[in-house]
Amino acid sequence: FDLVEQLCGRFSHCDFGDNNFKLLVWDPKYRTQLLHHATVVDLDYVLFVVANESTIRYATLVYIPEVKRSTYREILVGVFQRSLKWAHFPFGNDPLSRIPRFRESAVSSASYPVDKVSLCYNIIVWQKLILMVISAGAPLPPARHILPSVAKKWNHFKGRTDESTAALDRMIFPFQKAKPKMQLVLREIKKFALQV
Repeated sequence: FDLVEQLCGRFSHCDFGDNNFKLLVWDPKYRTQLLHHATVVDLDYVLFVVANESTIRYATLVYIPEVKRSTYREILVGVFQRSLKWAHFPFGNDPLSRIPRFRESAVSSASYPVDKVSLCYNIIVWQKLILMVISAGAPLPPARHILPSVAKKWNHFKGRTDESTAALDRMIFPFQKAKPKMQLVLREIKKFALQV
């Protein structure tokens, strides 16, 4: 960063794709992110800042011309048409039937497996949240958890806190990244363990 600061100064400007840009915005992921932000918000300029908790190392104002944003926008539209359009329509009574086949291995990771059922669940929650935002006319407040309605009702009837819930939360199972159904089954097993 010191070399960049010496060559370009603490505050500078560049054009998307030129030599200074490649030096100042060194990581291809950051370059793509800049282009994405400029395109979706329709901005000619994006400020790229390199900093730590207390100091700005350098900042550069990046100009992204309309021709580059237009090309990227066309790519996004193509991805939407080919892969995401189906998710923007009502699912009806059988939401699983609306989800096209996809390669689960291509979108899954060891820590976050994705299958058709989990994708369906996430899309339904996403659609409900969009409707809530539209209904509220403003962004929703931050949320810590999304609880299934059964769990919410159980928490309401049993009271806000109790010793068994705290004991259940302290029990460690090696399946913390399991699918929601598995989590509920594990919770029931933990309850049985407490009753013995």
